[in-house]
Amino acid sequence: MVVGPKELEKKIEEIEKNAMAQLERQVDQYLEQNYQGEEILVPGRIFEGVRSLTMSKLLRGYHFAGWLVRREDDQREGSYYVFTPKPEDYDDGAYQ
Repeated sequence: MVVGPKELEKKIEEIEKNAMAQLERQVDQYLEQNYQGEEILVPGRIFEGVRSLTMSKLLRGYHFAGWLVRREDDQREGSYYVFTPKPEDYDDGAYQ
């Protein structure tokens, strides 16, 4: 079957939506299990195979939910993401 750009975009959007929901559940569960009021190191393996577009949307969502997130790479340990609660006085320049 020949697929056009519009159909392909719709199909990819649906796939990404499902992938992101599943990934959010995994990350949320990891955060819940490991949160102690400070930063949490989330293993990069959780995010393996995730499209960059999905990853950007996911990290943006956590940012708006109150987390500062950055990626770190370690030759021995591999990559991981550092989730840090935003300080109360944090100003990211967003309009109020």
